[in-house]
Amino acid sequence: MAAHLSYGRVNLNILREAARRELREFLDKCAGSKAIVWDEYLTGPFGLIAQYSLLKDKMHSPRDFHVLFVPRRSLLCEQRLKEQGVLASFINIDEYILDLIPYDGDLLSMEYESAFRHVANMMLRMKREFAGSYVKLPPEKFAQKKPGEASKDLPTEPKKLQLNSAEELYAEIRDKNFNAVGAALSKKAKIISAAFE
Repeated sequence: MAAHLSYGRVNLNILREAARRELREFLDKCAGSKAIVWDEYLTGPFGLIAQYSLLKDKMHSPRDFHVLFVPRRSLLCEQRLKEQGVLASFINIDEYILDLIPYDGDLLSMEYESAFRHVANMMLRMKREFAGSYVKLPPEKFAQKKPGEASKDLPTEPKKLQLNSAEELYAEIRDKNFNAVGAALSKKAKIISAAFE
């Protein structure tokens, strides 16, 4: 259970559990061992709904083939499978509607195709309505580097962090004013450095 999803006014853990239950029901319809082939785009959203342990619990032995279309069934894809002569080899062909993904206790991702266009139009409208507003970017983060300036030591491999209220530090600073975040992070850094001394 994701405790960080149930603290808000709306218990978003219910949505997560419903999505998990629907996925589990589809996996239970498929007898035998399951080799799940993920589209690269789906690994992130599914990681928020069902961790590897849920999927690992569903592994068994013989091989049958099933297709689960996400976010909806595609006639074009089915036609392509039919042309390749493999459509008849699937026992189950189903769809998994992935439209609401709970990220945090008060944050949902609405997965629909025209979202980018809709948000871009809203931003253009806001730009017209609030033409006089100005936001300054922090210079140390976005300033252009001078020629010959040495870059800081950066990690060699990118590290992905899932920022939600389950992370203690994020929960502490997420609703603070931008000016108060620096002081809170400085205090936490001092505590960490004192622990290493």
